[in-house]
Amino acid sequence: MKSIIALLLFAVMLTTGKAETIAEPTGRFSYNLTGDWALKHVPGVKFGVPMGRKADGNPGNIMFDLLPKSPTLAESEITILKGVKEKLTSMGCSNFQILNQSGYETAAGMIGAQAVVSVTRPDGQVSRMIYFFFQRNDGYGVIAICSVAGEGTSYDDDFEAIMTSFKFLQ
Repeated sequence: MKSIIALLLFAVMLTTGKAETIAEPTGRFSYNLTGDWALKHVPGVKFGVPMGRKADGNPGNIMFDLLPKSPTLAESEITILKGVKEKLTSMGCSNFQILNQSGYETAAGMIGAQAVVSVTRPDGQVSRMIYFFFQRNDGYGVIAICSVAGEGTSYDDDFEAIMTSFKFLQ
């Protein structure tokens, strides 16, 4: 059911002509960015950072990074989430919760994993993050971290539409 909804969102995005394909050759992946999101290049960050929505002042963002070679995607996911909890706690965040973990499928039929995390920042705002994990045939992978603070689930459809279009380049 979730993949059907994602495909419908993706189809609407394509038919409205608002999607721009962003290719990241060094990471060997691409995705579609909706017209109300902006791609920013942040110093020290490997890949462009989608920021959205323009009308909201761009509070949501998606950070992409490469995952080290791992025998399984599940192993990568466990290691990353453990490290995230430790890192956020060291930054003064509290109430780290994994709200959901599940499989994930893109419109291109790529199978990955998804984890939804919530944490209270030092400023008291609750930040919600959705992690998407994908692994290439060579054992290396890509992680996408979709985050927004103080907006609850209001960005979930945007994150879903963008991540549904994710695929590895040949």
